[in-house]
Amino acid sequence: MLAFHLPTTVDKEPLFLLHVVITLALAGTIAAQNVPHMPISSDFLFAASIGAQGFLWGMLALLLMNIFPEAGAAKGAGIGILGGFYILRMYSDIKAVHLSWFNPLSWSYLTDVYVKDNWLPVFLTLLLAVILLVIAYLLELGRDVSAGYLPESTGKAHAGFLLKTFPGFVFRQQRVAVIGWLIGVFVMGITYGSMIGQIGNLISSAGSNNYMTQAMGISVHATGNLMTQQFLTTVFLVISMISVCFAITSLQRLASEERKNRQEQLYSFPLSRLKVYATYTAQAWILGVIAQFAGILGIYLVQMNSKSALSLASLLSAGMISIVGNCFILSVLGLLIAFAPRFTSMIWAYVGFTFFVGEIGNMLKFPATLMNLDVYHNLSKVTQTTSKVLKHTSSGYTYDIQITAKTVAIWNNVWLVLALAIILVIVGFIGYRRRDMISG
Repeated sequence: MLAFHLPTTVDKEPLFLLHVVITLALAGTIAAQNVPHMPISSDFLFAASIGAQGFLWGMLALLLMNIFPEAGAAKGAGIGILGGFYILRMYSDIKAVHLSWFNPLSWSYLTDVYVKDNWLPVFLTLLLAVILLVIAYLLELGRDVSAGYLPESTGKAHAGFLLKTFPGFVFRQQRVAVIGWLIGVFVMGITYGSMIGQIGNLISSAGSNNYMTQAMGISVHATGNLMTQQFLTTVFLVISMISVCFAITSLQRLASEERKNRQEQLYSFPLSRLKVYATYTAQAWILGVIAQFAGILGIYLVQMNSKSALSLASLLSAGMISIVGNCFILSVLGLLIAFAPRFTSMIWAYVGFTFFVGEIGNMLKFPATLMNLDVYHNLSKVTQTTSKVLKHTSSGYTYDIQITAKTVAIWNNVWLVLALAIILVIVGFIGYRRRDMISG
């Protein structure tokens, strides 16, 4: 719901109605769980805070669309602003809570839902969205059609070395976006890593309200290393979500370039469909892995000098397992590009579902069947069961064998997901090779 798209001023009403529908659907879904001590009014407040945030960032995208001459530049600026506010929110949540009121991204949790039910942040969010809408409208009145207020960037007179090969050409198209995403994920890792040593104080400051522990994926009676481990599981999920979003934007260019009639120019050269499909797919998979590594590296660097520092190897073994889930999502996107290229945006619905289930699924006690639809759900258990083996190696032979058997069973699921991802990629290539080109 916070994903940036570029609406025009004529579709602001559908955008608002979309988030109204999302709000009602989310509130109804939560209310249907019939959780004790969760009144419908609080459910609606929670859903309204999410829906208002989505509308706010949609209006920001509308404003940026009028400023920048190109959609890519506007989208990049929007994602950069969102990432900046996200980093500021992580800082204010830990060290300066009073500053959260100056961060629109923090208003979603300042509602203090299910505790005090404060509607003021929702009204502030909608007010800011209306202000952005008015500014965007005034800017559009003063600009030419298909033009922005910033000048278009001019290209170089001579092509660089990246343009001499097709993989280099594909990478060159998104070079700036790649750098921005990787820096953002790395900084996010640094921010989360700085929180590791303060988890105990943060949880204890929450007092009897265990909402914070549930939001961070920490069990009520967790202490010491187990608390850190459970917190890192949540961190790895967030980094995985950012990494897979980055990889999705990379792979989606295969379909977007085709809709803009640019792929036909490529196929006028001696390029096979296998090479085109494989290049975009391989680059998306690799960029997803690099982004995941960048986030984990940020976590390691910021805590490497502490007394209880985690080794880079242990962080990588725990955090990089999520790339299997990233690859699966990318393989599903490849399947959409092959068989339903006009509906590739549907992949964002599944990404939103995995994030929603991963963040609050345990809190709302979703059924196991629904939780298992999240590809990251079982992947996150690998680190937890492996840690138990290492922690309890002196507790007895039988106990170790039982935990190890559970770990092996989960690892089998990991290999199954990876094998399924590879099969979907192959099926996607077959479908892409056989279908006609699309346009518009």
